[in-house]
Amino acid sequence: MTVTVSCPKSDCRRTYQVPEEKIGKQVRCKECGTAFTFAVAGQTIAPLADQTNPTAARQTQTNETVKRLGRFEIRGRLGSGAFGTVYRAHDPQLDREVALKVPHAARLGNPHFVKRFLNEAKLAARLQHPHIVPVFDAGRDGKRYYIASAFIEGGTLDAALRKRTLDYRETAGIVMQLAEALAYAHKQKIIHRDVKPDNVMLDVNAEPHLMDFGLARLETSDERLTQGGGILGTPAYMSPEQARGDQDDAQESDETENPSGVTAASDQYSLGATLYEMLCGELPFNGPPEVVIFNVIQTEPPKPRSVNADIPPDLETICQKAMSKEPSRRYTDCAALADDLHRWLADEPIQARQLSPLERAQRWGRRNPVVAGLSGSIVLVVLLALVLVTWQWRRAIKAQAVAVKSQTAADESQAKADRSQTAADKSQAEADKSQAEVVKSKSDRTVAQVDSILRSDIRQLPLIIKGLQPFWSDVLQRLEQYESKKDLTSAERLRLNIALVSHDEAYVEPLKDNLLTCNPNELTVIRDALFPYRDDLKDELWDIVNYSDANRNQQFRAACALATFDPESFWWADASQRLVRELVLENPLVLQTWLDALRPVRTVLLKPLESMLEDRIAATSTEDEVSELLKRKANVAGALLMLDEPDKAWSLLKHSPDPQARSYLIHSISSMNVEAQTLIGRLETEPDVSIRRALLLALGEFSKRMLTLQQRQPVIDKVLALYERDPDPGIHGAAEWLLRQWGATKQLDAIDARLRANETKLPQGDDKRQWYLTTQGQTMVILNADGFLMGSPETEPDRQPDETLHRRTIGRKFAIASKEVTKAQFRAFERANPAIAPVEIEETSKTDDSPQLSVDWYNAAAYCNWLNEQEGIPQQQWCYLPKTVYNYPHGIKRAADYLKRTGYRLPTEDEWEFACRAACLTSRYYGPATTLLSKYAWHRANSRKRSWPVGRLKPNDFGLFDMLGNAEEWCDGRYRPYEGEGELIYAMGILRGGSFNDQSSNVRSARRGRLQHNGFIFQRRSIQSKSGTQAVGFRPARTYPEPLDFPAE
Repeated sequence: MTVTVSCPKSDCRRTYQVPEEKIGKQVRCKECGTAFTFAVAGQTIAPLADQTNPTAARQTQTNETVKRLGRFEIRGRLGSGAFGTVYRAHDPQLDREVALKVPHAARLGNPHFVKRFLNEAKLAARLQHPHIVPVFDAGRDGKRYYIASAFIEGGTLDAALRKRTLDYRETAGIVMQLAEALAYAHKQKIIHRDVKPDNVMLDVNAEPHLMDFGLARLETSDERLTQGGGILGTPAYMSPEQARGDQDDAQESDETENPSGVTAASDQYSLGATLYEMLCGELPFNGPPEVVIFNVIQTEPPKPRSVNADIPPDLETICQKAMSKEPSRRYTDCAALADDLHRWLADEPIQARQLSPLERAQRWGRRNPVVAGLSGSIVLVVLLALVLVTWQWRRAIKAQAVAVKSQTAADESQAKADRSQTAADKSQAEADKSQAEVVKSKSDRTVAQVDSILRSDIRQLPLIIKGLQPFWSDVLQRLEQYESKKDLTSAERLRLNIALVSHDEAYVEPLKDNLLTCNPNELTVIRDALFPYRDDLKDELWDIVNYSDANRNQQFRAACALATFDPESFWWADASQRLVRELVLENPLVLQTWLDALRPVRTVLLKPLESMLEDRIAATSTEDEVSELLKRKANVAGALLMLDEPDKAWSLLKHSPDPQARSYLIHSISSMNVEAQTLIGRLETEPDVSIRRALLLALGEFSKRMLTLQQRQPVIDKVLALYERDPDPGIHGAAEWLLRQWGATKQLDAIDARLRANETKLPQGDDKRQWYLTTQGQTMVILNADGFLMGSPETEPDRQPDETLHRRTIGRKFAIASKEVTKAQFRAFERANPAIAPVEIEETSKTDDSPQLSVDWYNAAAYCNWLNEQEGIPQQQWCYLPKTVYNYPHGIKRAADYLKRTGYRLPTEDEWEFACRAACLTSRYYGPATTLLSKYAWHRANSRKRSWPVGRLKPNDFGLFDMLGNAEEWCDGRYRPYEGEGELIYAMGILRGGSFNDQSSNVRSARRGRLQHNGFIFQRRSIQSKSGTQAVGFRPARTYPEPLDFPAE
């Protein structure tokens, strides 16, 4: 005999027929690999309480870690689901990062699935479009199959929409590019079938890339429903024909075509639904799947402008046309949709038009023929009754007129009138009956939607139950019918327990078991459902919390419930330390959920939380252990902020020689649901300048979607004032980055123009303002350079032999540009010196505000002399002797006292490293973590092998942008090993910082590069061109004058 069981993992829920003798034994899900145990629970089979132990799950994953598939080296796991697992991997053959999609082993037992999997990969590999994630390869390694596609550094559109609101032009641009991608795919006879924000990647430049072409059909196997009981894909994005279940050729054999199945028009509808969500900030339809599907088929969504009146009318029209219920009334194809969006972006008239009320009524009638027919019958009967009554009235008048002539005729007329009245009454009765049937039909549909309880989003379940109260007697009967079923999944059983526990305390015990193993988003709903029984549960839950051998996850969840059930208990003093240790291990994204549950006992949590900020790093700690400790500290600080006890948390934002915990906190605060106003208030009162810098960077992580314009504008005004007037260069740089994140670029440009026009030279002895602007637009940061540690320790990962750690003393004040010289700035120099023009490589430097590349050392030095001219610096202060600069094949001569001269030059190598480190001892100026590198530096993993506009990623604490990555930078002088390590290499110049084309191992503060001054390659394997300067640029520097010796104006 067998019984039906379900995998407990929330994103799997695969059902199996398990032999009865396996009850009480451990089994492993073939889909996702989760190990769990089954035990009898009434008449059903339910998982034991510890089956979803995250620790066990992590151990399982560790034991089954994949190191290599085919030629691909696995770098990490990106995610997993019912279909399979996606890994980040490296292709050593082509030296590029890829995403590997690997189906679960259980699916590979079906030869038909394997054939489809490889066929669909081949189809997707035919698609070569800039807005479609390309498929590179598909293959097999032993029993594992995989598909290799491009790795896109960034995140999904769905994640972006949760973080910020896109402006309307950005929205239209993204959807236009997706429509062009779909139009291209449709011409190749390939339909996506699952277009939605979660299947769109936004790269670091906010350009969209559609992924998983053709794979949606594979995920259905031979079922119409997924394992969790939901319809394939996300119902809210489905076209009506998909929601109706019109036959899809994905369900047919490979040889069968289905001309009436899902077509390219379905993809267009899904893209229209995506546009709707981007415009309105919500889905066209919400609710349980069955309710959504019913509405998708039968109901028009609210007009976008009724949700948000600010939406441009033409965008509303485009969206509604793409979402027409009938495929024939949508755009002819996605190319036409893209064309209309292009017209809107170009301020041209669009082709689509609004529907008239009559057209909308006709469409409703076609979608609801039965109801429409019924309504038509009602109208016809009423009209007939009206005609008959009118006729009766006219006959009566006529009868009265001839009454004197014939009483018999009058009687006959009256009789006819009576018969007419009888007919009218009968007709009206039939109309009333028909109307009652319509009302009854509506009631029947409501009762039918009771089934949605079992598959709803659990957070919506209390509202659904409340909405069904008028029909609760019918609901209970239906739920009791479900209760007797033996094949309910654990998710369905949980929802049933919640729905029934308020009417039957027999469900308290199973719901308590659900509480101890629940996900964060389930806790509050389960806890509230059990609240009426709290007095009976408190002792049992405290036993779990205080039992030292109990499962830690069960202890934590029991404590979260007890915070509401028994907040005054004396047990909290003993439990708080253990509880906090478990709390800070949680993912920052769900930290707010747990803290909300624990808020009633916040006072007992504060002391252990604050003490954890003082935890020290043990001398024997590994790099991973150090990283985990610092992440925990960031979580502690976030927890204190969320508990409205921020004073101790701010200290973690203070700059230190190892700023990694600070950087983790900067990047996680926004995801922890900490109010932005908390940071804004602190910014106005915080005395420590490094904390103020960190607060500005943390505010930049709050996207425009998270803060309305009304919330942002007062902050923008204050930060603009900081940008213009604050003397600290770190504040100046952080303010600039924040303002660009929040769309205040025009205001920034206006301030820069005003500063350039009115920039006054700093007076002698001025030690306040530590930055200024040149006439060419460079912001120069003034640094007082004393001694520092240069090079890298032997323990630093990827360290090279020429990075010997030593103490270096500069002993002077110098200024260095906050950004690399841009193409626009270098073009002004070229116009003045037409004989000096480097080779331009447009493929890697696309915009005028990107760094100037392909610059050899001599041209960089010549630019510095030209800048001296523009700034009015006398020639006796120039570092490169003027008469030698333009004759560089014979060598540029440098003044013997050039470091004492105040003219512009390239930074020395020690100046460059001092400026890059910004008082840090770690491998990078934000800490050593490679996971954060893409937030600060353009490198191979996020650059798409091109440079990007300067100043778009976060600056270091000195307010310097792109010191790591983007363009590799020339330094002054010749390459040589550090003191006592070797001879000077005469012809080799020094390069620092790594470039957009470098791997992360080369993008470190101590990393040294070398190249011949004239640009010819010398052992530079990462650059595949004849010119070694393809990824090389520069930034000017100077010894800062004290006092300034500019001529009087």
